[in-house]
Amino acid sequence: MLNLLEHLFLDEHVIVTVYETSDYLNGEVITTAYAKDSDTGEVLTNGDGQINFVVTVDEGYEIDLVTVLSEDNYKNLKDPEETELENTYRITKITGDLTITITTSVIE
Repeated sequence: MLNLLEHLFLDEHVIVTVYETSDYLNGEVITTAYAKDSDTGEVLTNGDGQINFVVTVDEGYEIDLVTVLSEDNYKNLKDPEETELENTYRITKITGDLTITITTSVIE
């Protein structure tokens, strides 16, 4: 059974740490995440949920692109400039499955 809000982070040169709330103290390194209510932990499918994640790149690599593949199942992807936190991204208003692809390149 596929969970409605399953997210997959792809790239061999990154580690993605996902946070269940906007409190960036206790994240977990995982390959799937769910938009959850930060108080109850309930999985949200109504567009009120978001996923916050930090991308750590292997030494000698840099992030080229972070993309979301979906059928309009989210409102936007906020980058570190918008979240005002280093390497931190936020996907907002999630209503269905998404695939997040992180592309890296070698720093020259």
